[in-house]
Amino acid sequence: MIAGSRLHPSFDYSQPTFDLIVASPLFSGAWAPVHALILAGLILVTAGLSGLARSGLLSGAALGAARVAVAGAALSALEMTFHLVAFIERDAAVADRPTPLVDIHQALQVPSHPLLGFAVATLAVLESRRLRGSALDWPWRIATAIGVLGAVAHGLAGPLTILTRDAKFGSLFAGAGPMALYLGLYALAASRFQSGARREAAESVSAAV
Repeated sequence: MIAGSRLHPSFDYSQPTFDLIVASPLFSGAWAPVHALILAGLILVTAGLSGLARSGLLSGAALGAARVAVAGAALSALEMTFHLVAFIERDAAVADRPTPLVDIHQALQVPSHPLLGFAVATLAVLESRRLRGSALDWPWRIATAIGVLGAVAHGLAGPLTILTRDAKFGSLFAGAGPMALYLGLYALAASRFQSGARREAAESVSAAV
């Protein structure tokens, strides 16, 4: 997802209408491989978040946020499938003919982006103190801040761009990169989180005895 967001074909903002601006990158030869890469990333994110939700590491509000994020990631993967094949309709898009694939992917962006982005932002805030007391506490908080900002931007990108039909909001789609970076760092830190959770559980048992 990080690479995909960086490699996404650029929009031609000189075009006179929203539809022509968003259709402009469909003519790039990079469209299909870049969006296939993003789709693969979303599938991995869905699997990773699903595993996290079932791991027993989370509870309460954090578990709820993870479950919502799973739904958002799965819906985002479905949206990206239509997004990927939208280049088939590039000639129709610039000729103002029907574009059902483009219409479906744009419609799915409105709910899928907030579901994934805001849920990941919520999860990040709730998990921001996982490493408190350790040498990695502040680096983790910085990573959390980056993840929250990226996730919120991602959550706003779809609905703001599609509902306002203002392509200038397209810059918010870049939030997917920092959001994906945070999720990757979380995956790397998960074993440490598990160790901390086991230690806290053992200390609770010892205190009870």
